[in-house]
Amino acid sequence: MSNSYFQFKQFLVSQELCAMKVCTDSCLFGALVASIYKGCEVNVLDIGSGSGLLSLMLAQQLPTATIDAVEIDAGAYVQSQINFSNSVFSTQLTVYPISIQDFALKKNQSYQLIICNPPFFTNHLKSKTQDKNTAKHNETLSPTDLASAVAQLLHDQGIFWLLLPVSETKAYIEKMLEKGLYIQSKYEIFDTENLPAFRWILSFVKQNHESMATHQICIKNEDKTYSTPFVELLKPYYLHL
Repeated sequence: MSNSYFQFKQFLVSQELCAMKVCTDSCLFGALVASIYKGCEVNVLDIGSGSGLLSLMLAQQLPTATIDAVEIDAGAYVQSQINFSNSVFSTQLTVYPISIQDFALKKNQSYQLIICNPPFFTNHLKSKTQDKNTAKHNETLSPTDLASAVAQLLHDQGIFWLLLPVSETKAYIEKMLEKGLYIQSKYEIFDTENLPAFRWILSFVKQNHESMATHQICIKNEDKTYSTPFVELLKPYYLHL
C-alpha cells in the first residue's frame, strides 16, 4: 500500500485522494525541468496536476513563476488544492477543475512553459477503479487532444515538456508533428546502464529544428545506489540526499 503522503525538503505531497502516487520517474521529470528553468520568470501550465507534485517542484526552483494547473479528476483536483494551499508557494499556484480540452477553448492566454505527465496507456488491461483508469489510460486525453491543446496554448517561443514510456512515444511524436510541434530534445531515462530505457522526457517547440539534442540519465548505479546525475537533480527535494 502506498504512503498517504511524501515529504520533500520544502513541501509535503499528500496523495490519498490520487490514483497516481509520487514515483521516481515523475520526481526526476519535475527536477530536470525545474533545473533547466531555475530562477526564470515564466508562466507555466501543468496539464493533469494529480497530487500537484510537478507544479510544487517547479514553484520551489522558480520563485517568480506563475503556475496554472488543470485536473479533470475530482479527487486529484481536491488533492492539488490541498497541497498547493499548504505549501509556502501557494500564491504562485492555481488549479482548475477542468479538462485541458475545455481549458484550451476558454483560456485566452499562452504559456512559456507547459509540462505534462499524461495518462498514456492504450489498449491495456484496465483497473476496476475509475480514477485509476482516468489517471493511467488515454481515453480522457488522447495524443491528438493533447497535441491540439498544447499547440493552442504554447507561446510561440515556449517549450512543452512531456514524460512518456518509450512504448508510447511514437504516437505522441506523430500527433505533435501534425500540430506543428517539433522535438527539440530527448532525455532517455534508464533504471541502470545494463537495462533498456523505460521513459523518455521530450521537449517540443514551434520552430522546426534540424537536429535534436539527445541525453541519457541513469537513475541508479550497478550497486543500486543513486547515480551522481540523479542525486544532483533530486538533492534540492529528497530528504535523504
